[in-house]
Amino acid sequence: MRKLIWFIMGLFMLQSGAFAIDDNQKMLIKAMRKNDVSTVTSLIEKGTDLNFEMGLTPLVMAIRAGNLTLVDTMLAAGAEVNFTESQPANALVSAAATGNEIMLKRILDAGADINARAHGVPYRTALMQASESGHMALVALLVKRGADLTIGDYNDDQALAFAAYYNQPAIISFLVEQGADINHISTLGLTPLDHAVRSESKAAEQLLRQLGAQEGSELKANAG
Repeated sequence: MRKLIWFIMGLFMLQSGAFAIDDNQKMLIKAMRKNDVSTVTSLIEKGTDLNFEMGLTPLVMAIRAGNLTLVDTMLAAGAEVNFTESQPANALVSAAATGNEIMLKRILDAGADINARAHGVPYRTALMQASESGHMALVALLVKRGADLTIGDYNDDQALAFAAYYNQPAIISFLVEQGADINHISTLGLTPLDHAVRSESKAAEQLLRQLGAQEGSELKANAG
């Protein structure tokens, strides 16, 4: 069902001109997909507008490729770090997924909104992505820079829930120390402990129980 919804949305966006791009932009995307840095650089030097998406934005493609030099070139040429695209990963979220601290700092220093949620489902933030991926240094950097631990995704699951589901005990400990709500209940009635149990993340489950975490059903029973 979700694939069908995204397919229909894609058709609508194509018909509405949301993906309308010029010839240079088409050439840029083809060059990016082939990792043809020379052609990409040449097109940037010609003044090609980088703030568009064709699946992903050129900046996000460069971030995912781990090409810091190309990222710097695009930023200098006017690529916007807060450009809103329809994908579930914006520039900062993509940088968080790489595990590259230098890359993440570069995007933050370029003015990225640290608490921006990616436009597509699950509407995650960079902190959620780094927590899921187990990038401790990036999680610490984001929190130090002011990332909000209380922002939720489309089900109101917070960063701690991502760390729990993906079995990241070190990040769980850090987030709790920083004030994350260990028993936050999502709109589906799930707590971080519920997510650890559901995903069979044993280390995360054990740690959460040691820290006093409860399942959603327990909290509801106690509240009643």
